[in-house]
Amino acid sequence: MRRILLPLLILLLISSSVYATRTGVEVTRYQFGSLSSPLHVYPGDNNVPLVVDLANAEGSTLNIIKATLELQQPFYHEYFEGNTLIKSYQPISITVQEIKPGIPATIRYDIGIDKNAKPGIYRLNLKVVYVSNLIDYDVFPLYLTVGKNSELTLMNVSISPERPIPGDPITLKVTLKNTGTTQIKDIKSRLDLNSVTSMGSTSERPFVPLDSDMVRLNLSPLLHFGVFTNI
Repeated sequence: MRRILLPLLILLLISSSVYATRTGVEVTRYQFGSLSSPLHVYPGDNNVPLVVDLANAEGSTLNIIKATLELQQPFYHEYFEGNTLIKSYQPISITVQEIKPGIPATIRYDIGIDKNAKPGIYRLNLKVVYVSNLIDYDVFPLYLTVGKNSELTLMNVSISPERPIPGDPITLKVTLKNTGTTQIKDIKSRLDLNSVTSMGSTSERPFVPLDSDMVRLNLSPLLHFGVFTNI
C-alpha cells in the first residue's frame, strides 16, 4: 500500500508544481477610452470603448484567443437584429487569431451604462480561452469605475449685514458646491429682484467652471437694500 501511495504523491506534487508555474495570457492594462487617453464614464453613457491589453506570457505563440467579457448590470451592449436595436446583458466575445511573445494585442468592447446605475466600482470577469500546447483558459477580474454626474448643490445663502436698513449696501454670499465627479461649465448666476424691491432689476454674470468637489463663494453682485446696483 505504501509503495502505491508514494508514486501517487510524487505525481500530485509534480502536477501542482506545473500548475503553479503555468503561464499563458496576461491582462496588462485595461481602461475606458483608449490606452493613451483614459475616459471617465457615468450613468447613461452609451457605446463607451473599453480597451484591454492582452500579453503572451509564454515563450511560444498563442493561437485562437477568445476573450469573453461577462457583462452584468449596469453594463450592457447593443446590437441590431434586422432593423431592431437590441439591448443585452449577455457576454460578448472577441477572437484574436494569435498573440506572439512580446507583442501584446489590444481588444475593444463598446458597452453602455444604465441610466439608473449607482456610482461606484464594479467587477466584471474577462474569460480568456487560448490554444498553447493544449486548450486552456484564464479568468481576469476587471474593476470598472462609474462616476457621479456633475451636480451643483446650493450649500448656503447669507447676507451682510444680517439686518440691513433702507439704503444700506448689502453683500449677498452664495455658497455652491460641485458634488459630482465631472467639471461643471457655462455656469451663470442670475439674481432677479423684481418681486422684492421697489426698483426691481435683474443681473446675470458668468463665473469660472467648478471642478469636482469645488466650492465657490460670493457669486452675486453688491446690493443696496431697496435699490439694486449692478457691479
